[in-house]
Amino acid sequence: MSDQLAPPSRIGHRIRKLRELKNLTQEHLAEELGMSVSGYSRIERDEVKLSSDKLVKISEVLGISLDDLMRFDETLIFQNNGEHQRYGFAQAFAHNSVINDIEHMERLYREQIDALKEEIKFLREELRKR
Repeated sequence: MSDQLAPPSRIGHRIRKLRELKNLTQEHLAEELGMSVSGYSRIERDEVKLSSDKLVKISEVLGISLDDLMRFDETLIFQNNGEHQRYGFAQAFAHNSVINDIEHMERLYREQIDALKEEIKFLREELRKR
């Protein structure tokens, strides 16, 4: 990850990207942080300045260290530059996300194939009856 901290004006964007990568809703984070959804969404839009306590709590809810939250660079997620130790968090995150997406897509395609097979079977039986 980058050696510099996220500019304060971009931390909300990074929080949103991390939340989305974790498949969490704004409602979930707002509830965990004890705030309204509209108040939380202002954080993601970088409309409020965050205290260090709030940043710590957000990192806990996201299940990452404060350092990873502050240094998170979404552009590293889809890069495979061989620096696994340095970018381990982002690459592991991306790897798990991609694997989950592939498994989900495979499951959907298998279901669609099974449904089409059933339809073909039904149509063949109907043709035989005629």
